[in-house]
Amino acid sequence: MSENTIPRPTPQQKKRKSEASAAQTLTVIGSGMEIVGSLESTGLVRVAGKVLGNVNAAGQVMVARGGHVDGDVHAREAVLDGEITGSIVAERVEVQASAVIHGDITASRLIIHEGAVLNVEVVPCAPRAKRGAA
Repeated sequence: MSENTIPRPTPQQKKRKSEASAAQTLTVIGSGMEIVGSLESTGLVRVAGKVLGNVNAAGQVMVARGGHVDGDVHAREAVLDGEITGSIVAERVEVQASAVIHGDITASRLIIHEGAVLNVEVVPCAPRAKRGAA
């Protein structure tokens, strides 16, 4: 191979790059936008508008101040600062001060900031085992 030849990525390298790109994908529902129906993402979802349906993400779901979700939220991590009516299931849930939540929260880690309004049932769950742990 000459010095000017660029090595081609292996199939494993291509797969890792594809997975990394999917994990970094950001879906934004902007303020003034309304989605009717369920939302699925392999990456991150930020809701500043309104979603009338479920929000499912492999990464993080963030409901910004002024954002509304009327449906269930399923994600690895949920950061909530808007209004949610429905079930929230995540490994880590952070409820920020201006959040208003009606429903239930299932999480292994739950952080609630002072000022949040909660009308919920909290269901603790065991943290998922880390990869490679015995």
